[in-house]
Amino acid sequence: MPVVKIFGWQRYWGTISAEEKIIQAILSIKELELQTSKDITVHFIPEVFSRRDEISVFIEGLFKKSKRTKEIKDLLAKKVGEALEEFFEERKIKVLVECFVVSFNQKIEGFYTNR
Repeated sequence: MPVVKIFGWQRYWGTISAEEKIIQAILSIKELELQTSKDITVHFIPEVFSRRDEISVFIEGLFKKSKRTKEIKDLLAKKVGEALEEFFEERKIKVLVECFVVSFNQKIEGFYTNR
């Protein structure tokens, strides 16, 4: 289950539309083998001292699988970045968006879920 953490989010931007765009972008990548929005967690993390024209997106907790190649992870970063660009363009807000994909190897890293 990928966890998307967006640092530098300003509360007045709102989150519902952005979250929907991010989830749809992720679900559109069939190689990730995610079924529904319940397979994705999105956190908007406001920072009091962050620059208002820059956000950093970390996509973490993506279990390592053979179909999740470097190209697919690059595509994931691109699609999430473009979804956020679209969100900001609709609101005429200029923001630098940077996306980082960090894989998670559940065979050697600790993991628990009650799901």
